Amino acid sequence: MNNETKNNIVLASSDGFELAQRLAKALSCSTMVPTTYQGNIPNCIIALEIASRIGSSVFAVMQHLYIVGGRPAFDSTFLIGTVNSCGRFSPLRFVWSGDQNTDSWGCRAVATDIASGHECTGSLITIGMAKVEGWYGRKGSKWPTMPEQMLQYRAAAFWSRIYAPELSLGMSTVDEARDIEHTENPVVVENLSSLTKVLSDGQVKPKIEEKKVDLSEIHGIASEMHGSAWKEALIRLCDSLGVDYYRICQDEVEMVKEELLREISDSTDWSE
Repeated sequence: MNNETKNNIVLASSDGFELAQRLAKALSCSTMVPTTYQGNIPNCIIALEIASRIGSSVFAVMQHLYIVGGRPAFDSTFLIGTVNSCGRFSPLRFVWSGDQNTDSWGCRAVATDIASGHECTGSLITIGMAKVEGWYGRKGSKWPTMPEQMLQYRAAAFWSRIYAPELSLGMSTVDEARDIEHTENPVVVENLSSLTKVLSDGQVKPKIEEKKVDLSEIHGIASEMHGSAWKEALIRLCDSLGVDYYRICQDEVEMVKEELLREISDSTDWSE
């Protein structure tokens, strides 16, 4: 058994997995955890697994782990706090360069390896880089309004990927994930001939235009069943079915609709 498995209560043994299931069941019943974990034991087990790997509180992981574009991502402040409390490095500090409010303005994260005394210096992140990479101009971006904060967040993320990737498990921060999702810009094609041209030109990620998904029916059913809390309940149901609510397709809508109608039928039978 390797060290990684020893430190992982979920994978250490069958007894460990059973313990994780019991813990997950208790957590899933709590109203203090985010809705994505309430009533969802598999999600709670994943949170337990991540917490045991990085040596963090499972409650903290639940509060700071988000899904962006179907992928998990950590809150930047959580990542910085994890590095600062891991005991291997001095707290992260930020070294600034360039002229404020210009493209040259930027910072890099720096920390000292406690065991060796070596100074670990991260990549320089500048406003110019943010603009070139497309982060700055993204709709809803915080880069134009909170540049100092965003520079520090991104510098910390780059630093952790080089010097302590095991603390983030290779996952992006939330702001990184949003920027990446925006800048990927998949090529949209309308028909087979244009798709052939896209592929022959070497462009990547062609995307066929799809009919807009109609959610009105499942929204109406969920609203009748759960009142003002319909959206949270619908997201939980989608999670239990392995469906990303924010990227749902029409076939999945039908599956969710069938499950909603089944729940209505079950509750009616029970009341009778």
